[in-house]
This record gives sequence, C-alpha cells and structure tokens, in this order.
Amino acid sequence: MPFFLILAYGSGVSQLKNQLISQVPVLSGLSSVQWLQDCIRYQVSWWFNGKGIIANQAMTWETDSGGRFMQSILSPSYSPSVNDEQLCLAEKSVLEGAPPLSANWRLLDDNALVLQQGMLRHSATLIFSLTESEQVARLAQQIHTLRRQRGIDLKLVVREMKASLRYTDERLLLACGANLVAPYIAPLSRFLTMLEGIQGQRFTRHVPASIDALLAAVHPSQFKGAVNNALFRQVVPTLIENPLMPEDDKGILIALRPVPGLPPRQALSLCRLRRGGDLMTATASRIYLFLSNCRINDLDTVLGYLFRLPIAEAFSNRQVWTQDVQILSQVKLIGNTGPTAVAAEADGAPITARTSFARPASARRDPRPLSLAPDVQP
Repeated sequence: MPFFLILAYGSGVSQLKNQLISQVPVLSGLSSVQWLQDCIRYQVSWWFNGKGIIANQAMTWETDSGGRFMQSILSPSYSPSVNDEQLCLAEKSVLEGAPPLSANWRLLDDNALVLQQGMLRHSATLIFSLTESEQVARLAQQIHTLRRQRGIDLKLVVREMKASLRYTDERLLLACGANLVAPYIAPLSRFLTMLEGIQGQRFTRHVPASIDALLAAVHPSQFKGAVNNALFRQVVPTLIENPLMPEDDKGILIALRPVPGLPPRQALSLCRLRRGGDLMTATASRIYLFLSNCRINDLDTVLGYLFRLPIAEAFSNRQVWTQDVQILSQVKLIGNTGPTAVAAEADGAPITARTSFARPASARRDPRPLSLAPDVQP
C-alpha cells in the first residue's frame, strides 16, 4: 500500500501543525521534533496502524558521551514520605508585614534560606522576593537549581516588591523554572489569588541542564546598534530561530521612512540602541530596526525613548512586522536591488497596514447640562 511521508521545518511549523491537527481521518500520524538547546523533544499528536493508535505522547531525548540519544525525564530523585503540597515557604517581605496566613505558612529571613529549605521539599510552594534588578541573575540561578534538582512538582514563585523587572528578566525567570512571576502592581490580595491558581500544577516546560543556555537565549547577541545590510540579514534570523523563545514573540521589525530632506543614513544617528540584539540598518529609502524581546504594546513608548527627536518630526510612516515568518521574509529583501525587494520597499506593498505618526486633532468639547430622569416607581 503506497504512503506519503511529509516533512516540514523552519518558522511557521506551529501554524502548519495547527492546520493538520484536525486531519485525523486523512493522516495516519502527526508528530513533531523540537530542538531545546541541549536536547530534543519528540511529540506524537497521534500515530496509528492496523494494530492500534497512540496519541498525546511526548518524550525528551538527550545525547550521551558517545553521541547516542537516550530518554530523559525531569523528575524528583526520591519518593517523598511526607506530603508537603500545602506547605508555603516564603521570604518574609512578600506578605508586606502580615503574619503567616496559616499553620502551613513559614516566613524566612531571605531568599537564601528559601532555597536551603526548598532543597528538602518535594511539592511545596516556594516564594522568593525581588526588590532590585541586580538580584535577577542570582535568583535565576536559585530557581534553576531547584527546578533541575527537585523536579516538576515544586511551585516556584517570584514576587516583585519594587518595580525592577524588565521583560527579558521575566522571561529568564520563567525559562529557569518559575511557575509564576507576580508583578509589582499586583496588590497582596491579588497575589494570593494568583498563588492559589497555581496549586496542583506540575512544571512541564523543558529546563536546560546549563543556565548558560538560558542566558544565551534571553540575551542572544552581542551585536547592537547600526550595522550594514549584510550583517543585519545574518544576525536577525539567528535571533528569530532561537528555540527557547516563544514563536512570534521574539522581537519586532520596524521600517521607518524619513521625511523628505532627511537621508536614511543620517536618520540612523537619531537613534540610540544600547541593548544587545537591538539592531538597525539603512537602505536607499528607509531605516530598519529590529528590537529583540520587545512587545508590540510597548512599541510607541520604546521608539519615543530611542529617538532624540519626536518620531512624528523625523519620519512620515512606518511598517511593523511581528510574526517570525514575516520578519524572516522581509529581512531577506533588505539591501537587495531586485524587483521583489523594490516592490517590498514601495508604499503599496505593506505586510501590515501603514501607520501614520500624525496625531489627529483633538475635538473641542463644550460642556452641556444634563437632566437626570426621575426615579421610576415600581
């Protein structure tokens, strides 16, 4: 009986998988392989033959010293004799001066003691405090150690006590094994509700054995600032293809067209990029910026911070790409002189709708008296 084997790879595979997941009557099987820096994950959505079917199976494989694959399972190294699932070990400042909420709560003097006590636990909730950005690297190391050594049943929580977390810091803590990072703006009552929501969870995401792989994933490039077109085309795809970052959430590509009289290369001097992985380059008619680990809802604020002049005075319009496939397709055209590249630079061929920087004039509002309706009697 003839059969077809279809292999697909690269950015956009997740979208293809979502389209194929409903084709059970047509396809005999659907599986995927994902590289996770130090291992691979093989996930079987379904696979069947005349003898039966398997579905929703996932296996993680690592390589031994001989280069052979062997299955790896992130699990505790012992079977607990005491159930500590209801136990909460917390750095004392996370309750804002309140006493322990119940007999299951224990308040400790600092994060180091939380780590020390957590190394003896199996499924308890450990709550760390974060008061300044300088703590992030140390806290990431502590969480990574707990997750790798104590397994998937621990609930690891970070509460931000002062506004100090950047988006990349939050991603790093989650990638190291944190179940929850509670923001500074969440009051204590909201934090306790969030804490209740993670009870019973098991941590299922892969955590690499070396934290260096996670640091490289969150800060993936030492290149920053203005580069030539060739280097821009080389570096941006490596950032987009980072397997530890969420798909379609690795960064934003922005094309800015300078106002008449402002050459693109001169427009580059108006922008200050300080983070590794933030790049810009100029073509004949535009400048392109790639902002790694930037969220679309923060884009206007970030652009206002990066440029020395108001955006509306220096540029007439912009185009924005957020999806991995779109970014990779557009980056390939930057600096090329072929007809496809010229068409992509034209205003008539935007991948996303062009957004003008011009602000609409605010309408004048005249106050008018209002008459309240009398109460309606039943």
